[in-house]
Parts: sequence; structure tokens; C-alpha cells
Amino acid sequence: IYDMHTLSWDEKYPEKKVLRKEITCMVEAFVDVLLEEIPESEIEGIYFKGSGQKEWDSPLDYVPEISDIDIHLLFSDDSVIEKYFKTTEQAIAIQSKVEKKYFSKTVKPVHIPRPQLVMLNPVLKEEDFVPSPRNTISVLYGKDYPEPDGNVLKTGIKIFF
Repeated sequence: IYDMHTLSWDEKYPEKKVLRKEITCMVEAFVDVLLEEIPESEIEGIYFKGSGQKEWDSPLDYVPEISDIDIHLLFSDDSVIEKYFKTTEQAIAIQSKVEKKYFSKTVKPVHIPRPQLVMLNPVLKEEDFVPSPRNTISVLYGKDYPEPDGNVLKTGIKIFF
């Protein structure tokens, strides 16, 4: 069993500031490409959340090459999603542009953050969706992170109480 006090940030692990800089470069690359490829009028918001955004107390809080960089994309209309992400080829083309932009922003990275792009429109409609606390979400572009549709909080109360 590991003791959290014995897991410390030491010289065997990349420096936090280096990892944070590389995460920032990946997040910026993603926002840049999304705004280049999709008209701003069709994007309600772009958000960053997950372990890459949170504070790290130990090396287990963010593990390079394993932990995800969560980017949530909210379209102004649900029907627009398929216009840009209907095929695997479209998604790969976006990812390829993101990678090129990432490598133009950072020289010899110690890791390549793993972005995970989530289309937020359908997620907000899921009956069992429970939103993250607002202080764990960064707005990168557009409006504040939206509240879910439906009776999610009532569902959550039934589950947890």
C-alpha cells in the first residue's frame, strides 16, 4: 500500500511547471484549431477540465501520457456537431492540426498531453450526467459552462441519499 506522504514530487518526475506549460500549449493549440475550423457563431463555448486543470498534490494527480486533457466543446445548435465531426476522418484532421500547432508552440516536450474532446451538447442531455464543480472548469472561449438539461440534480439526490 502506498502512503500519499511518500509520493512526492522529486527529481525522478518531470517538474510541475514544465508539465503545466506543455498542457497549456496543448489546450491553446486545441482552441486555436477549433476556432480556425469552426465559425465562432457555431460555438457556444470551449472548456478545460480534468486532472490537467486541477492542482496536483502528488505525482499521481497527473500522470504524463496517461492522464487526459479534457476539452469540452459546446455548439450553438446540436445539429452542427455532425457538420464538423461526422466522420473519423474529420476528427483525425482536427487532431492532426492540433498536434502540428502543439509542436510549433513547444520545443522538445517531456510529454505529449492526451487531449480528449467531448461534444458537450449530448452530454448535457444525459439523464445521469452530474456536472463537475464550477471551480474545476476553465472557460477557454465563450459562455460560462452550462447547467445540464433535465432533472439531473434530482436524479443525483436519489442516487446518493
